[in-house]
Amino acid sequence: MANAGWITFWILSGLCALAGIQPIFFTQFITFLIVMRVRNNDMPPSCWYGLWFSFINSGGMWMTAIETDAGHATMTILLIVRLCLTSDYQMPTPTFWVLYVWMSILAGLSSQRDAEKKYSPAAVAQFALFIFNCYIDSQGIHLPGIRISHYVTAAVVLAIIIVANAAAYDGKYLPALFMWFVSIGVFRQYMWPWSEEFGWLCIIAWFIHLQTMQCCFAPSMPYVFYPCMLGILVGLGFAIRPDVSLGRFTLWTSTVWVLRFILYGGYVFYYLGFNISWQFFPFSYFSHSWRVSKPRWFPLSSRNADSFNHESLCTRCAFVDSSRLIMGSRRRFVRMVEWHAFYTREEFIAKFDPTTSADTEAATTTTATPKSDCRLCLLLWHSMTPRRRGALASSVQRPGVEQQPQLSSSDLPEPNDRTAELRVKVWEERPLSPFTYMQLHWGSTAVGARLLVHRGELFSTPSEAIKQAKTNSPEHFEQAKEWIKKCRDNHQVCRGPGNALPNPPARMLQVLGGDDWQPGKAPTVLKLINTSDMDPSSPGDYLAFSHCWGPPSEMRFKLVAANLVSCYSHIDFHSLSQNMQDAITVTLTLGYSHIWIDSLCIIQHDPSNPSDESWTTDWNTEAPKMGSVYSNAACTIASTASATSTGGCFHSRETSTLLPVRIGVSSPDALLPSLIYVRRDDTVAFTRGVDLAPLNTRGWVMQERLLSRRVLHFGEDLLFWECCGRAASELNPQGYTYKRPRDFKDNYSPDLSGYINNRGTMREAELQGRGISWAGDESINRRPPPVMVDPDAPRGSDEVWQRKRGFWRNVLKEDSAGWDADEKETERDRAGFRGAFERLRGGGGAGGGGGASMSGVEDASGRDAFSQVWYDLVESYSRTKLTMAKDKLMAFKGIEDEVARATKFTYLKGVWRESLVTDLLWFAIEGPGARLVDLEGVPVAPTWSWASIEGVVALDLLPETSLQEVEDKRTLARIEHVSPVHDDPAQMKLSLSAPVLEAVKLVRDDVASTWQVRVGEAEKPAARAFLDVELVGGLDRTDLVCASFLVLNRSKTWARIKSSSEDVQGLVLRKVAGEGQDGNSENTYERVGYFTTSYIAKSKEAKAGRKALKEAKDQRICLIGWADPR
Repeated sequence: MANAGWITFWILSGLCALAGIQPIFFTQFITFLIVMRVRNNDMPPSCWYGLWFSFINSGGMWMTAIETDAGHATMTILLIVRLCLTSDYQMPTPTFWVLYVWMSILAGLSSQRDAEKKYSPAAVAQFALFIFNCYIDSQGIHLPGIRISHYVTAAVVLAIIIVANAAAYDGKYLPALFMWFVSIGVFRQYMWPWSEEFGWLCIIAWFIHLQTMQCCFAPSMPYVFYPCMLGILVGLGFAIRPDVSLGRFTLWTSTVWVLRFILYGGYVFYYLGFNISWQFFPFSYFSHSWRVSKPRWFPLSSRNADSFNHESLCTRCAFVDSSRLIMGSRRRFVRMVEWHAFYTREEFIAKFDPTTSADTEAATTTTATPKSDCRLCLLLWHSMTPRRRGALASSVQRPGVEQQPQLSSSDLPEPNDRTAELRVKVWEERPLSPFTYMQLHWGSTAVGARLLVHRGELFSTPSEAIKQAKTNSPEHFEQAKEWIKKCRDNHQVCRGPGNALPNPPARMLQVLGGDDWQPGKAPTVLKLINTSDMDPSSPGDYLAFSHCWGPPSEMRFKLVAANLVSCYSHIDFHSLSQNMQDAITVTLTLGYSHIWIDSLCIIQHDPSNPSDESWTTDWNTEAPKMGSVYSNAACTIASTASATSTGGCFHSRETSTLLPVRIGVSSPDALLPSLIYVRRDDTVAFTRGVDLAPLNTRGWVMQERLLSRRVLHFGEDLLFWECCGRAASELNPQGYTYKRPRDFKDNYSPDLSGYINNRGTMREAELQGRGISWAGDESINRRPPPVMVDPDAPRGSDEVWQRKRGFWRNVLKEDSAGWDADEKETERDRAGFRGAFERLRGGGGAGGGGGASMSGVEDASGRDAFSQVWYDLVESYSRTKLTMAKDKLMAFKGIEDEVARATKFTYLKGVWRESLVTDLLWFAIEGPGARLVDLEGVPVAPTWSWASIEGVVALDLLPETSLQEVEDKRTLARIEHVSPVHDDPAQMKLSLSAPVLEAVKLVRDDVASTWQVRVGEAEKPAARAFLDVELVGGLDRTDLVCASFLVLNRSKTWARIKSSSEDVQGLVLRKVAGEGQDGNSENTYERVGYFTTSYIAKSKEAKAGRKALKEAKDQRICLIGWADPR
């Protein structure tokens, strides 16, 4: 072949090979190589085969090219057949072109009929017609009746690829194409025909070089990546001199190829910053400690004093001016964590109300009046809870102020060195993260909530109500009306009462204000009415009230048998507690005339007449209706921040602590510069103001909140909104939506594999700009802030669980779309316990009403498993408190009724008969609890139910992170019989078969409230046990066994602990009766805990222990409800 032909060959092969990065070009490139093979050229056959196989294995594109359908398989076979033929036979010209045009028309019509079908039989026939009538020789490309010269072909192909890059791909492939041209010109001495010794070694060298060009100049990398790789190419070229010999050329290109993967690894681990605890050195050092500096910003003091954007900070808060994370730096890299000195505790407390008390009850109602003009100081002060401010004040002895008793460290975490002073931590979680945080610390212990440093425009404009000094302003009620209207107009899921049966209460409060009524005044009409007298056409035209009663002495007025008749005539407004007065004020202001309040609509116990038991009849009749009451209410008013009935719904607040604080500008002299703000983290404010508020620590309130379609929360300093579609506050009235499954994947990086699986979808994705750079940018922009562990949480209680499962619990996300878009999403499932409840009462189990995207009970693992969704509710409920232990199941009955109606499942004291194997695998995540018994010592629930203990419980069927899956499972236990379904928990028994391992020993862990499970005489653990309660007599006992229930296969690619992917879960049991007792062949046991082999470091003992747990002899056992401790 002439040199011109070879030049054309190398140019085209390079272009097509580089374009072969895209599957849409790869088949064409393979076809080009094959049709060139059919002529008897000068290249040895071995070189042809070597080139062909090197290219078809390049980057794994061969499998992408052929895909999996029959059309691609046929095309592959045709290519192989054509490779083996060297004939240059061609069909008659007219016949070829008539057939080719006809096949093109048929292929086009077929693609229009079925857009999903990529290749029709007509397209395959057209492809075969082309490759068997085309060949290449020194004169050019030959088709029947047509010859196209190499130069024309090269020019056309080159123009097409360059134009396509510029138009469709924004020039993403031009760097690789340019470097390939440079390589041809510089190292042509190693190519055929310039090299007479061209053979397998040359083919291998050029194959490595092709891979190097593909990798080093891959499309869509950050722009800094290309100059970096070019510098490496040139620098190593001067050092190795690849032009001297083929060996040096191979060494040079191989070295660059290896270095490229190291740099790419740095890009993935450093810039995308996966949330893992280990990374490759040296990137682990940089990803944990350093980041690229932000653009330089300027302190507010750099503006003119008369400028609108000029705002003074105190001298101690001026640390923000020197913070490189906040203001940027001229340095290329800055540290990701900064510590700044702040006021001493005594100085900081002296700036505010000196009457701040450490007394717990007083602290919950004390609000400090600021004495400082520095708004950042105010924000940091109010980032602490009242209890924390009181504890901080008690740690300082101030002249003239009586020293208050110190709160114990078990109540609120304190630093080991109590002489340490205050300081402010400024940090970022990941390199290139858009979020910078600020938090007040006492020594090394966080004492304030996390604050968010925000650059540029705020995500959402705060409500006008944010400027009002108390949460009962007209602006607050206008905001509440707007939320109710938006929800009614746009949220279909909030319009119906779910599965609640129409079961109205017997009584309702009627409130009428009159023409001259003003908020806070007594209504003209306030009395009880029978619901049977209400308008039946609007059954949901009323409000419900959720509140804490507090001590009985503070409940100034309630419905009792003695005042029942008079309450139907009139109720004295001023005799009611503050909670009820405020609830009635809200009712009238929002335009409603009926409200249901439990203490005024259900007859209560009358301490002045203890012999009267008539109230119990009314209670037993009305209490079961509470679920229906809250489900059918138009909205529920919640006095969320008040721990007693005297607290009221409305609270005063310092408005300057709610608004964002300006701390920096983008320019010292621009007319309208961008600003840096420090503001409350909205999601943290919702968690602290609603989830952790006094009201929501009550057990009875859980079902009130869940069953309510809409809830208006009156928090300590903010008004909050919650419904099935959104959560909002005055800080962000636009609101947050609840995450959907895809949002958890975006917690790390967008998943491209779901929609890029062939050439067509690859082309579509690239046209949309969804390449590597898009995935990188989105992984940074979409990744939400990590979950903040409450700084006031007791040490070791919830931190481990939140860190391990943090992103599963972080369920709110910012959403700038309108409320009308909330139900246009194709993914209907929402995260969080409210979303879990909607999924459960929407069906999803056998016989369910359907509609919910949830696995059936046969799918025992994963976040969509029925048991996992159920325990999303149980975990939240188990964190609440009840005055009477006997109410543990009754306070959850409304939720249970809704789920049972939807699924038709059988409820067994907290668990479900149809998912019993996995439902029994709950565990106490904060250490052993206490057995719940009523006043007579009768157990509240059987020991195998989570309701039998007081403590936080959970289920662990989730993958490690959103990047992993629980791939498969094997059920080892079989439920054989449940008898009887009895009201007495002690009499409820479960008969089941499971592998039971008796030779086990429990050893307490050095840290955490867990125990090691050791098999036989092993010195290392095989599993980790979580005991339900502390065992009587300690752990040195021989009556404990492990019954294995389930085997999960967890992906542990990025796990924090290097453990086996195989996870065996089961129960720790205590034998209470031997074989043959009571005339049966069952061994009788009582549950005492749960075990799992996950998070156990790999070892021979751990592997042997897992095998022993799985392969233990099956036994038929009886799991009793209760046994006397031994």
